[in-house]
Amino acid sequence: MPTDPVAVMGMAFGNPASWDLTVGKGELHILQEKQYLIQRMIRTGFTHSEEKLPSISSSRICVFYFGPDNPVRTRMKGVMAFAPGSNLFDLYVAPVEGWTEWVQYNVAHEYHHSAWMGANPNHDPYGFTLLEYLVFEGRADNFASEVTKMRGPWDHALSATQECELFTQITPLLKTTGPVLPEVMFGRGNKYPTWTGYTLGFAIVNSYVARHPKESVEHWTMLNASALLAGSGYSLCSSPAGQ
Repeated sequence: MPTDPVAVMGMAFGNPASWDLTVGKGELHILQEKQYLIQRMIRTGFTHSEEKLPSISSSRICVFYFGPDNPVRTRMKGVMAFAPGSNLFDLYVAPVEGWTEWVQYNVAHEYHHSAWMGANPNHDPYGFTLLEYLVFEGRADNFASEVTKMRGPWDHALSATQECELFTQITPLLKTTGPVLPEVMFGRGNKYPTWTGYTLGFAIVNSYVARHPKESVEHWTMLNASALLAGSGYSLCSSPAGQ
C-alpha cells in the first residue's frame, strides 16, 4: 500500500550477469538512502490522484530496481511502472539525473490504469484494439499530466508532420488487435518512430479534454474509446499537438 515502508525488491528486465556490479551496488545504496523520499513521492502521487479520480480498489505498489543494462531507462528518466491488474502495480526506479520527480508521474499514470481496470473488470486490456490501447495510454498520460503538471517526452515524440502522416497510416488499423499494437505504441521496427502510439494517444485524449472542459475526469476516463475519438474532433493536424 502507498503508506507501507518502501523496500527496493528486485530488477526490471535486468540480467545481473551483464551488470557492472560496482555501479549496481552504488545505485542500490543511493535508492536505500532515498527510500523515504520514494515513499513520500509515492504517497503524494497516490493521494493527488485519488482526489481527482476515486478508485473502487486499493492498490499495492511494489518498488523494484531499474537495472543498469536496461536500454530505455535513461529515456524513461530512470522511472517506469506497470499495472498488471486493478489492485497492483510495479514501480521501477534508478537514480539517474532527475529521476525523483518522475516517481509521482508514474504513480499517477498507473493509478489511472488501475482505476479504469477496477471499474471495467470484464474488459481485458490484453484484448484491446489499437484504438483502445491508444486511448488507454492517452487517458493515463493526460491524467498524470493533470496531477503533476509534467509531461513525458513520449507524449510529444513526433513532429506535426509525422503525427498527421502516421495517424493517416494507422487509421485503417484502429479496430485490429495483435502484434500491431506494440509496433505502433512503442515504435518497434522501422515502420513507426519511437513512441508513436503514446504521442497519438495523448493527442487524441488531450483534444477531447480541451473540447469538453466542463466534463469530469471520471467521465472521460470511463468513456468508450470510439466515443472519445469521435468527440475529440481529432483528425489530421487538428489536435493541439498537430497544430
